[in-house]
Amino acid sequence: MHPLCTKAQFDAPTNVPSECSSYKIISWNVLFDIASLKQRSCSVQRYKKQLEIIKKADADVVFLYEVTQNYFDIVKEQDWIRESYIVIVDPAVRNKTDDKFFGNLCLCRVPILNSYFLHWTDEGIKHRPGIVLELNTLTIIGAHFKAFKDMAEVRKQMLGECVAVFDVATKIF
Repeated sequence: MHPLCTKAQFDAPTNVPSECSSYKIISWNVLFDIASLKQRSCSVQRYKKQLEIIKKADADVVFLYEVTQNYFDIVKEQDWIRESYIVIVDPAVRNKTDDKFFGNLCLCRVPILNSYFLHWTDEGIKHRPGIVLELNTLTIIGAHFKAFKDMAEVRKQMLGECVAVFDVATKIF
């Protein structure tokens, strides 16, 4: 395991298949998925609509970014998620009650060999770790990179940290 990573714990539903040779993956920023950066809608109806779209997409792995505690609560209520997906959410979301705070979440319905949280070295983004999944034939990192124009150096640093994790994973396999 890379030194920036800590083990992610999860409970697996009983109907996760034992093998998978191909993967359908979704990556979605659930807070800023609308055109206007000035309009942020945290409505329950909007969150539920997003989850309906994800359900119809029938993906094997779903990475969600900018997930609030309220969003996580709605995810936990979904029978189709509880029955078919492993849910990995960063501890900051799991333990917060402030809906203005956000982090990352992963839904996975394929066998996971290992899962980790990637803790960034930049203090400004430490609160929302990336999620690393090691699957049978693939290692994936779900990461919410800083988006603002003045954050180019932080994005390069984050990318470098992702590559370092991939280098360690490659040596394991």
